[in-house]
Amino acid sequence: MYVGINGKKIQYIGKETRHTGKKEIDGTGFVLTPGFFDAHAHLDEVPFLEPNFTFQINQGITSIVTGICGVSAAPTRMDKNSNHYSYLLLDRVTEWFKDPPTTFKHYYDYLDKTKFAVNTIPMLGHSNVRDLLVGNVNVTFNETMMQKARDMVEEAMQAGAFGLTAGLMYYPSGYADVHEMAELCKVVNKYGGIFMNHMRSESDYFIEAVEETLEIGRQSGCPVQIRHMKTCGERNLNKSYKAIRMIDEARAKGQDVTVDQYPYLMANTDLTAILPPWA
Repeated sequence: MYVGINGKKIQYIGKETRHTGKKEIDGTGFVLTPGFFDAHAHLDEVPFLEPNFTFQINQGITSIVTGICGVSAAPTRMDKNSNHYSYLLLDRVTEWFKDPPTTFKHYYDYLDKTKFAVNTIPMLGHSNVRDLLVGNVNVTFNETMMQKARDMVEEAMQAGAFGLTAGLMYYPSGYADVHEMAELCKVVNKYGGIFMNHMRSESDYFIEAVEETLEIGRQSGCPVQIRHMKTCGERNLNKSYKAIRMIDEARAKGQDVTVDQYPYLMANTDLTAILPPWA
């Protein structure tokens, strides 16, 4: 099989060719594929730290989705007490101390002037929204705060965010209820975005968490995706069958809902998933 590339375009694919190239690569024994997507990359700050992305490129990954599990690099206050600051280790991006990306457009401007080796698909993290508005505290938004949250989501979507993510297992995202998430997802839906949810439970309350995610989609009309869907603990294994039925039924009724999984038997996270918020 021969593949001819001219500039940035594939001009020829076929079993025979009479052409020669300025640079020819013998791919015997290899596989030629399009670049892979890493759909769950906690790499928001890496374009500014390791722009070559060698660890991704060497795996054939050419596009990454960032802002996962409710945590994104922007908007941020560069406050060491904030959830996303400590999780993403933003103190490594020293340039941001002088001019922190307090809006999503500001973050996009940083991306635009930085050369790096992969395509990025940035998502807005819900924890960032809550952290900037009220901090890491358990409060229900009144209408004034809700409108400020809507405005933050709208700014991000207008700037180029592909959607909103939540980490309802973590805080401060976990303080939100269905109403709050649905209201914000209505804004996301207006711009053709998607809501990706790291659910509130992946163990004993797994079914309730699936229902919560579906309800957010129903109330908002926004496409939803359940991230790394799984059940933890032997007593919960059979719950997967019910969850799949719930999702299939929702799809049969016209709801746009998808799931993704990783191929591992184990997972890891940080202690905030099991410790109380004050710890």
